[in-house]
This record gives sequence, structure tokens and C-alpha cells, in this order.
Amino acid sequence: MENICEFFMAEGERQNITVNTPFLLNQPERVWWLESGQLNLYTVHLHEGKPEGKRYFF
Repeated sequence: MENICEFFMAEGERQNITVNTPFLLNQPERVWWLESGQLNLYTVHLHEGKPEGKRYFF
């Protein structure tokens, strides 16, 4: 069996996210893989499915 990284690379969808681009993690049926870099998580209120207001460091 291939390792987990190879699996995600073959089956996953690559997304390049920048520091100022909101990226919602509100899909519990999905798995996210951070290939490189770092991740800071913030919570934010949603209004009609879009981030609104102040962000709070998680």
C-alpha cells in the first residue's frame, strides 16, 4: 500500500492558499493535508456562508 502522502497527492485536490485568503474548514466530510509551510487557525462568524467581522485566534 502506498503511504498517506502519496495517496493524498494522487487522490486529493491541490489548493494554493495565501496568508490573506479566507479558507473555511466547515466541511466535516473532508480531510485537509498541509504539504508545507505553517498554519494559523482563526475562528470567525459566518453570515450567509461568508466570513464576517473580527477573527479570533484559535
